[in-house]
Amino acid sequence: MGKSPDSWIKINTDESKNVKGYSSSGRICRDHSGNMIVAFVSSLGMTSSNMTEARAVLFGLHWYVLSGYSQLILECDSLLVVKMLKGVNKVPWQMHGVMSLEKPKALSTRLILIAEFNIALGGANQVANTLAKWSIDKTDAVFTSSSDLPHGAKGPYRLDMAG
Repeated sequence: MGKSPDSWIKINTDESKNVKGYSSSGRICRDHSGNMIVAFVSSLGMTSSNMTEARAVLFGLHWYVLSGYSQLILECDSLLVVKMLKGVNKVPWQMHGVMSLEKPKALSTRLILIAEFNIALGGANQVANTLAKWSIDKTDAVFTSSSDLPHGAKGPYRLDMAG
């Protein structure tokens, strides 16, 4: 997983889609030592993978702004979403409602100065991915302790903590 420097938090996001086309997302927020602060899952209905990933990222950014933490590392496995957040790619018209209107106003200057957006490679998003898969046929949920995580997410979380 890679530990965050002191005073940073790290948010990993991922999305999942079932054979019927229903999407869900998972997010896990960790402190600078890799300990879970909170995890979220959302079932989002029928939508594209990029839209689901964008919504997961923006939900994580909203939580970050409201949480009061000072610095952020955000990882997701959508190159398109990361490039949009970094300002490298323009937002496709289909995603304007999500990527433009819902973007927290408090992020406009804060993100440029204190956020790092990364592509999650390999198994770096395993916990978020497991959460997304778990939530596809369920309602939204919030987990405030690693012991409350769904069974399938506990193993990847323990592996991340082991380093």
